[in-house]
Amino acid sequence: MGKQKQDKVNYEVKEEVKEEEVAGDRLENVINALGTNKNAFSVKLGVSAASIYNITSGRNAPGYDILGKIMLNYPIVNMQYLLTGIGDFLRPDSVLSDNVSDLVRKHRILEEMVSTLTERIDRVDGQKKGTEMAAFHESVKSVAKKKVAKKR
Repeated sequence: MGKQKQDKVNYEVKEEVKEEEVAGDRLENVINALGTNKNAFSVKLGVSAASIYNITSGRNAPGYDILGKIMLNYPIVNMQYLLTGIGDFLRPDSVLSDNVSDLVRKHRILEEMVSTLTERIDRVDGQKKGTEMAAFHESVKSVAKKKVAKKR
């Protein structure tokens, strides 16, 4: 019985230490882990964007209503983390957790690839325009030389 009481005390101490991390920060971490933004998150929950902003800014703590909506709409969210800060953002026992994390990672990689490709296309377009301008200048020089040659 003594050990059981000691475990309970240790668990409570862990929770108290985690309370230093604000619930709003944890919600912000969850929103980012889901690969969404506060506005889209609030729309999916059916609450105002201001409600989510007030929580993430630390003005308000999440109420039961919002926590319940998070559980229903995002079953992969680790509610223990959200409430106490203990554990990972997403439920480790959820297959979806791995899939969402993988999708978020792949999405970021794809965004980087699109950005890189866009830069390359812009460079090629610039080089092509430079080549076209050089060809135009050569053409003008050629025409000018022919006109000068005709006048002689």
